[in-house]
Amino acid sequence: MKLKIRVSKSMSHPNSPLGTVEDRLIRIPASLRESLGFKTGHFLCLKSEDDRSIPLQITVAYHSDAVDNDSCVYVSRDTFEKIDITKFSTIKPVDDILIGCDPEFFLIDKATGTNISASHFFSHYGDVGSDCGLAELRPRPGFSEHEVTANLRELLIRAYKHISNRMLYRNREMSLIAASYNDNHTAGFHIHFGLSDKLLAESKFNKGDDNFLKKMVSVLDYYVGIPAIIPEGSEDYRRRSIRSSQYGKAGDHRSDNITLEYRVPGGHLLRLSFIS
Repeated sequence: MKLKIRVSKSMSHPNSPLGTVEDRLIRIPASLRESLGFKTGHFLCLKSEDDRSIPLQITVAYHSDAVDNDSCVYVSRDTFEKIDITKFSTIKPVDDILIGCDPEFFLIDKATGTNISASHFFSHYGDVGSDCGLAELRPRPGFSEHEVTANLRELLIRAYKHISNRMLYRNREMSLIAASYNDNHTAGFHIHFGLSDKLLAESKFNKGDDNFLKKMVSVLDYYVGIPAIIPEGSEDYRRRSIRSSQYGKAGDHRSDNITLEYRVPGGHLLRLSFIS
């Protein structure tokens, strides 16, 4: 299908509270979504100038854009500059499994070893943000682990530079620490698998042995979960040993109509993500 793509001024970073998150979205007016059969939360795939695939998540259009022209789809200026576009651009639904993740890490006061809330330095939104006091990296989803890891590296460097140039707590030495547990707080390295909505919906209602997600999570426990927790050793075991919580234990996952979120790996895994 061919659709007209426009830059949305409302999606530009100074104007949107979502910041750089807008760069991974494609905003489509309701009437156009309905006529095309697109659902919010699903992904569409565009092509870059070097023929790479750029997955963008469908969401609602801003009112100011839809009123202006409800026959166009809208992206941010940064996204528009990356895609291969003339007047029209070919768009197709994503037909493969997307991989995403949102690893958390700690900001620690070196003198006391206690956590400093990441909300002092990062907004709630953004590809480097704050989640319940922890710093969180939110790379673009990709079709391979190499794409996601490369983006993670960029975000981690950006986070380090941002903390190094901080104005608040300049008199306190701080460290960025990848760990699964520190100062009575736990951190995760959740992995998201973009599966078909039909598969996710059917698995919700199928509670028996034929539940696909249950089987998939069992396989992930062996091939992802165990290798992820082995490096934690005896120094970083609290997240997986606290009896009062299922968080991070074998089989821990969540699913909606968009992704399967596998929640076993802890923040310690971030230490190993950039070893070549």
